[in-house]
Amino acid sequence: MTNSSRVAIFSDLHLGVHQHSIFWHNIALQWADWFVAEVKNRDIDTVLFLGDWFDHRDEIAVNTLDIGYKILKKFQGLKLIAIPGNHDSFYKDHSEINSLNIFEGWSNVHLINDIASLDFGTSTATFVPWGGDLTKIQWSPYLFGHFEINTFKMNNSKVCEKGLEVEKFFKLSPHIYSGHFHVRDIRQYDATEITYVGNTFETNFGEANSPKGFHVLDFNSGVVEFVCNTISPKHVKIYLTEVVKAGGITPERASAIKGNIVRLIVDKTVAAEVVDAVQAKIKSYNPAQSTVEFLLKSSTIDVDEAVKNSDLSDVSLEKALTEFISFLDVPGKEKISECCLGFYHKCK
Repeated sequence: MTNSSRVAIFSDLHLGVHQHSIFWHNIALQWADWFVAEVKNRDIDTVLFLGDWFDHRDEIAVNTLDIGYKILKKFQGLKLIAIPGNHDSFYKDHSEINSLNIFEGWSNVHLINDIASLDFGTSTATFVPWGGDLTKIQWSPYLFGHFEINTFKMNNSKVCEKGLEVEKFFKLSPHIYSGHFHVRDIRQYDATEITYVGNTFETNFGEANSPKGFHVLDFNSGVVEFVCNTISPKHVKIYLTEVVKAGGITPERASAIKGNIVRLIVDKTVAAEVVDAVQAKIKSYNPAQSTVEFLLKSSTIDVDEAVKNSDLSDVSLEKALTEFISFLDVPGKEKISECCLGFYHKCK
């Protein structure tokens, strides 16, 4: 199978994130319009997707399926080559049953459920779905997958320690591209370069300040270009101490608020009216979303009222539980997290 020599690469769309929120569905649709336009402006007709189209592996809401369908329709003028990621897969360690199988039948979609190689221009690339057996991979000029590789950042605060050893990849390919981790990262190991392409747009505050977008790869020349996502909202934290010290919200901060997801961090004991006034000022700059987080207990702040007025639409119980356990000073945190998430999924 021969494809164009130049392709666009993206990963980790995670449709249905934040409890199938309509707010996040709209962000995904806006991103898709931007992405398709950027790709076509570069005369590219083939895109590679490296896993995690959907966010939930066990169940997908109907409204999220509808968004997935609408995005596929936007891709109709492009050839989409896709592999399932761990969030697309029903089982934790392989992708035999996956949600991307519903794409079968679309004339422009080539779904890869088993390790396979395709030709691109004068080169060849091997694709590895989630859980693919590395021992079955023959050397290839390019390798694309949804890998979990040790020493790479899983997010801005956690490094992978329970995945595959990086040395296992050295004999497989000189150019490796992977989805899965949301932090864009490129590392050179002698003759092997490994690139985590990152996700399409920020989905939580833990991903702030990490560049999002897609890569353009020319297989014939080997030249790679990163195209930064300039249209999706970013996550911005504003600390109350910062506002008080500056005597208000500075022009620089004001420009960072518009269209973005803003969280006011109350880290200073003040009257509730002060918090209300700062939050009102933030909203006057038209953020896409605005919430308040209290880092301290204070008799001058009506916590019940604050919670009642807080927007919790972007809170993922799974992520909150995992992050809470990660901060505990106890042994066996990974096992504790696994057990708690198991109970959560069993009871919800």
